[in-house]
Amino acid sequence: MLIKSADDKEALIRTLEAIKRVPGLSAHKRMLVEQELRTTIAGVRGEADTAYEIEFYLGESQNTMILHDLRFELEDGRSVQIDHLLIHRTGKIWVLESKRVAKGIKITEDGEFLRWNGRTYDGMASPLEQNRRHVEVLRAVLRHVKSSFEIRSIHSYVVVSSKARIDRPRKGKFDTALIVKADLLLQNFDKDLDKLGFFDVVGAIFASGGHKDLAQELVTLHRPIEFDYAARFDVPREAIERQLNPTPATIVSPAATDKQAESAAAPKVAAAPKSSPDSMSWPDGYGPDIPADKWVPPSVRGTFAGQSSPAESVMTAQRASSEAGPQSSGDHRCRHCRSTALMVTYGQYGYYFKCQDCEGNTPIKVSCGHDGHKERIRKEGEKFYRECAACDTSRLFYVNGR
Repeated sequence: MLIKSADDKEALIRTLEAIKRVPGLSAHKRMLVEQELRTTIAGVRGEADTAYEIEFYLGESQNTMILHDLRFELEDGRSVQIDHLLIHRTGKIWVLESKRVAKGIKITEDGEFLRWNGRTYDGMASPLEQNRRHVEVLRAVLRHVKSSFEIRSIHSYVVVSSKARIDRPRKGKFDTALIVKADLLLQNFDKDLDKLGFFDVVGAIFASGGHKDLAQELVTLHRPIEFDYAARFDVPREAIERQLNPTPATIVSPAATDKQAESAAAPKVAAAPKSSPDSMSWPDGYGPDIPADKWVPPSVRGTFAGQSSPAESVMTAQRASSEAGPQSSGDHRCRHCRSTALMVTYGQYGYYFKCQDCEGNTPIKVSCGHDGHKERIRKEGEKFYRECAACDTSRLFYVNGR
């Protein structure tokens, strides 16, 4: 069950893009900003890939609580950023560190990690040691929670892209079993559960939802990090704000001579600046390509899985009751690059969108809007239909290649 999604990084990316456009920015600062932007986007994509695999497999499970993007701060000054946290009702916890290494990594016999940059290998900090420190801080956090749920063991994994190449050392030299690809993560998860002892199973029987209580308490302890990019890159805040919210210049057409004289005698009133849709500072979840009737204020959006906001429930019901017809490609976008060049593809856990531009995966989630009903996707040639057996409905959902 999904308890916490990843924090929205869109505002950070927009700010970095704005800093790049600041007039007079030195070449050195621009290089640093672009490097930070690439790192941020890569991190978001890496975490999204892992989150997709986890939610596809465990999103409906009542036995495993899923939390993405958690950050804790201790009174002694230590802090920890955990990409993904899984809490099982047996008392097992998995701490997962995502690493976006699309071009591959190499692990030496001494345990040194090297990242391939397309030409040569660059050194990188050991993600195993990094996640080990995360586990240590998490243990300290768990000692201070109010929940009485007993933690029996904590498992640590480093998750890399499913397409990444991993050059491992010879067997017996350095154990790399905790470095796994995203699409194989759940196999390791199942293996860890297979090792449950008798008392673990008995404890799970009497857990009675304590793992969910713990997960929700950890959400209340989450402390999002605040980035001060203006101070970091030594750029005036006013300059960044002007790039984020530009005000187009007002164009005044020439008037007749007598009207010019008349206006000169009368007080001048400045015309209100007009903003185009693309230049406006849109609220979260709103934009020039999003109809007003589809926007849901952040304050009423669901926080936990299965807890849709009233507005979302109404919207879902309206979509389900609308006239049958295919949804255009503009209704669906890649969650990584926002492209509409998508193809419906079938994978291990069902249908999903495959982006033809960045090759990223986007889950397909459909609902008729009624509690307890489950819509499914049915393929017929290049056409895909969304169907609900309980409602006895079938309508065209998507057409590949359109």
